[in-house]
Formats: sequence, C-alpha cells, structure tokens
Amino acid sequence: MNMVTRIETSRLILRAFEERDASGLLEYLSKPITNCFAPDTTTTIGDALVKIHKRQNGSDCIAVCLKDSDQLIGEIFFIKEEPDTYSIGWHFNEKFHGKGYAKESAYTFIDYLFEKLNTRRIYAYVEDYNIASQKLCERLGLRK
Repeated sequence: MNMVTRIETSRLILRAFEERDASGLLEYLSKPITNCFAPDTTTTIGDALVKIHKRQNGSDCIAVCLKDSDQLIGEIFFIKEEPDTYSIGWHFNEKFHGKGYAKESAYTFIDYLFEKLNTRRIYAYVEDYNIASQKLCERLGLRK
C-alpha cells in the first residue's frame, strides 16, 4: 500500500498507480532515456500491468498525472534509508520534458516528506551524464 494517498498541485496529481496507467507507463519505460532505467525497460502492455501491480503493492513509488486529464506522465520513487532520511528520484515521459512538471512534482513531494513525515534529510543519486536531472536537483535546493 502506498504511503501517499493523493497530493495535488495547480497542474498535477500525485497518487497511487492504477491499472489504467499501464499505457502511460509503457510509453516512458519502452525507451528509457537514461541508462539507469534500462533494467526497467518494458515492451508490452502486459509487462506494464505487472509493473503497475508491483507499484500498487509497494510503498516506494508514486504516479505523477496531469490534473486536467489524470494522464500518467511520470513517477517519483523514494526509499526510506534511515528513520528520517529518504533518497528520491524521478522518471518522466520525454514528451513532457521542459514544462516544469518534474520540478513541480518533486518540490511538492519533498515538501510532503518534510512536513508530513518529519524527514530531516533528502538526497538523490543522479547519473553523471544526466545533466537535466542534475539541474533539477539544483533548482530543488539539493547540494552536490
């Protein structure tokens, strides 16, 4: 069961994954743009449904959807590493890059971790070639 039920921003909804998200998940996992997601490559809608079910039964991933259509555009994943520390990351459909959705959702989720879960420290691992995620980390206030 996911620890986050629903968080809304002006443009986005962060919520648990649903079966109807399978085609959206397939779209961004069929051609991962960074190597760190290569092991998660998905090529069929059946495989996407299996991954949806894993995300539904886990507590480490949240769907990011457009508020006006509830269309899945990406995800934020997180791991609790100490009683007050989380590592976070994100994966977004390339069609939605450059619109500020990753920043809006990550910032909102970080705020949730600090405010609702009494988190003291948050960090992200970013591949050295993933300049876009490095810049996002900087905009989120994460230090290198």
